[in-house]
Amino acid sequence: MRENAAAQQSIMIVDDFDEVRLMMRSVLERSGYRVVEVVNGQEAIETARRERPDLILMDLSMPVLDGFGAIYHIRRQAGMYDVPIVIISSHTAPEVRADAFAAGCSDYLPKPFDSHQLKEIIDRLLAQD
Repeated sequence: MRENAAAQQSIMIVDDFDEVRLMMRSVLERSGYRVVEVVNGQEAIETARRERPDLILMDLSMPVLDGFGAIYHIRRQAGMYDVPIVIISSHTAPEVRADAFAAGCSDYLPKPFDSHQLKEIIDRLLAQD
């Protein structure tokens, strides 16, 4: 993806751990994306409505509202049904992955994740638009 194209796109990071958000932000900003960070699923719903991100990186286990609940509500917002949502989670059981896809996620990346793999997933999903 060209740097100037990425600069026009925004990615929302939804994770309750500062270190994880910092690592993702670093990868994304180096690639030219605008980054919005939130710490729980309820903030994700409100921020998605306001910011209309081009892609969402979502943890599953968070306080207030988990990733499953956030996906459910975000997918029902006008204009948000097709926004790619990538789950980034330490939950690797096949049934959790299946539940995440059933809830509406576009891809699933287990923690700890490789930054190159994260970038490849983002580039692939945003190129589909």
